[in-house]
Amino acid sequence: MTIFYQQVYENIATMLNAGIDLKKTLHTSVNGAHQKLHDAVIAIEKSVSRGNTLTIAFSRHPEMFPPFDRAMIEAGERSGKLPEIFNSLADWYRLKSRMMMIIRSGLIKPLLTLTAAAFIMPAPVIMTSAGRYLFYVILLLVIFYIPPLTLVILYKKLHKKGSFRVFLEKGLLKIPVAGKAIRNMELGRYSFGFWMLYESGVPVDKCAQIAADLCGNSVIADMFSGGQERAQEGNPVSAGFSRDLPEDFLSIWKVGEESGRLGETLKRIHEKLLERAEYNFIELSRWIPRIVSGLIAIFFIWYILKSWNIFLPGI
Repeated sequence: MTIFYQQVYENIATMLNAGIDLKKTLHTSVNGAHQKLHDAVIAIEKSVSRGNTLTIAFSRHPEMFPPFDRAMIEAGERSGKLPEIFNSLADWYRLKSRMMMIIRSGLIKPLLTLTAAAFIMPAPVIMTSAGRYLFYVILLLVIFYIPPLTLVILYKKLHKKGSFRVFLEKGLLKIPVAGKAIRNMELGRYSFGFWMLYESGVPVDKCAQIAADLCGNSVIADMFSGGQERAQEGNPVSAGFSRDLPEDFLSIWKVGEESGRLGETLKRIHEKLLERAEYNFIELSRWIPRIVSGLIAIFFIWYILKSWNIFLPGI
């Protein structure tokens, strides 16, 4: 669905910049879009035709358009910068697509290595029994894939603030390399969301609230939770950030606030963090196959030594 949001928002921005009427823009923008998104935008077009504002029309479809999108559109309608806002939203979904691609491409090689391991490790058994070999292959595939898949399904189904999901998220952040990748990605996501909202003229306290909702990891989101309250009190938003956040992240953010150039600073922060996250995921994709290959080698060494013990018990 991410790619469809990107395309629809890009179409709207392009047509509005060309001076095309909003109703015609909405109607045309969804050509080729996913059916659910297509129907929602057509309903929005009809709502606008009845005299409703774009903000109200979008707010009637919360299941299709998350709070971030609706806040951006409200800011664009209020400021008269709808084409720029829809361009920014297209950039956001382009970024989401890129992050998903990084994660998927990083997982392909480890998954192929694990699958190969399931067929290689029981290889010595094939000499004595093909049936036992197939049994061990299936057993290893179940061991390798069922527990992670179960955790992923549970993670997606559980409430964002549920205790078990929080436990899983804390555990993920402690895994070497993977934890760094997730942390950098979530910090980059928060910074990107805050920057887009801030540049669109959204009040700082609302920027803090909505940007925190963009974080996929609730542990990281909680580290930003005090920002909204501090901003409402008239203090810098960073005064409410957790001290558990990386020191360089906090210091650069504070410099941006003190210099009055927070927008420029946030742009640099999110670009740097997402670059780091990409590097971390690439490193992860390199190390997992190495670890699996090492385990296969250890298994074969153990099997050879065991065979020697059977055939040469005196050695």
